[in-house]
Amino acid sequence: MIEEQLVNFETAKILKEKEIFIDCFYHYSEYGFLRENSVSNLIYVSTHKLYANNVDFELDRWGGGDKNSIAAPAQSLLQRWLREEHNIIISVVPFYNNTTGICTLDGYTFLIFEKESFEAITNDEDYKTYEEALEFGLKEALKLIKNHETDQM
Repeated sequence: MIEEQLVNFETAKILKEKEIFIDCFYHYSEYGFLRENSVSNLIYVSTHKLYANNVDFELDRWGGGDKNSIAAPAQSLLQRWLREEHNIIISVVPFYNNTTGICTLDGYTFLIFEKESFEAITNDEDYKTYEEALEFGLKEALKLIKNHETDQM
């Protein structure tokens, strides 16, 4: 079964450090354990409060109601956020070896484009999967932006 690929724990920590919040259903504990937010009995509202059984609790922005939780958005959602909010495009392509001039279909790499500067950041690493290449591309793209205001997507 094909499932949405979530960002890994390291990328999620970068998001939290840069104060980037992307609303999502999954979060990591402070130790890197992935958990699903319990949406069956908790309703998240834009005021960042959690309502359960008519009791009002402050909700930590990073998910799960636990102040040490770290939001774990899908890679594709973070990729879209970077494109729409910062004009940074991440493209994953088959790996092309500049030394041999061979394009391999069993490996991938990423390219990052900044719309404003028209600059491209290339990568010489070969990753085994598309998702692995995208993950590294997301991390590199996050380095290009300053701490973000805590806007919600």
